[in-house]
Amino acid sequence: MKHLWILLLFICWQAAAVKGQSIKTVTNTATGVVNVASTTTKIMKTLTPSLGLSTKQQTSVAKLVTSYLLDRNNIIPMQKSNPSGYNSKFSVLNNGFLGKMKTVLTIRQYAKFLGLKPGPTNTAAVLWILFF
Repeated sequence: MKHLWILLLFICWQAAAVKGQSIKTVTNTATGVVNVASTTTKIMKTLTPSLGLSTKQQTSVAKLVTSYLLDRNNIIPMQKSNPSGYNSKFSVLNNGFLGKMKTVLTIRQYAKFLGLKPGPTNTAAVLWILFF
């Protein structure tokens, strides 16, 4: 229970930080920029039961997801102005995120995580943003 409160506090803190960054983070979802706090919460609601995350893992994964989403939001504007630069940065960002997830999860959990990967056109799936 204590860890859940810490996780919620962390998510709220990130929401405040994101709100201070830019209004686009909340309103510009059509361009690919997401609300980090609400998206992290949705992702964790899917990953926690699907992977059987421990309380410690929940905190670590939430931090990784939040950091990944913030970094992803920062490179989204490049998608149209510099597609090759975007693809390069996204590849590094995504591979780094997946590598960090591998260190937090067990081998079985990581395999299960990769199995949760939606198809590239299934943009409505909450986990889509972690892979594409």
